[in-house]
Amino acid sequence: MLDSIDALQTLEDPRSRYVQACHAAMNRQKDSVINTAFWADVYRGETGGTTVSFPAANQVAVNSWAYGSGSGNTGLTVSKLIEAKQKLMAGEVDPDEECFCAVSSKQMANLLATTEVTSADYNSVKALVDGKVNQFMGFTFIHSERLATDGSSYRRVPAWQKSGMFMAVGADIKANVSQRADKNYNWQVYHEMFLGASRVEDAKVIEIKCSE
Repeated sequence: MLDSIDALQTLEDPRSRYVQACHAAMNRQKDSVINTAFWADVYRGETGGTTVSFPAANQVAVNSWAYGSGSGNTGLTVSKLIEAKQKLMAGEVDPDEECFCAVSSKQMANLLATTEVTSADYNSVKALVDGKVNQFMGFTFIHSERLATDGSSYRRVPAWQKSGMFMAVGADIKANVSQRADKNYNWQVYHEMFLGASRVEDAKVIEIKCSE
């Protein structure tokens, strides 16, 4: 609700900014729906009667150094990205399909501190110029601060092929701005959407556990 007195005291009409803010909030909610779907149980079979949990074999451990030199729990490393890529390839996924990796600011900072990522000798993208990593090792990185954590407070970083996840949009974002006679003629900004997401193919989704 937007109070009428506030509107009178504002030189610009604030309703457009309210609409933009609500629209951004709905887009963040889309991210939350997808982030939940990465690790949620899925239901398979003709009637959806078979419950399938996310497979432990598709996890990269928080203390994994399978392809690097180091020990103990760590954030996002090149070693973990290599292991995630290896697990995708082991699942015999399409080698030409686009791959993604969602990271929070912590994981982005981990990568920016890594020589292999920021050096032109290893990476065609000069990450330090823009202060961000766009692509590395075949992954396109997507920034999100809404990634889930597990019971040990380790960040659950998803790495996936595009067809491994699915979002169904029954109704995309709809907005309405109207006056409420039952609320002293104050303005109401209303948004709604109807959507859901699911993991479609386990072999195409990998979890990288990261310490922060």
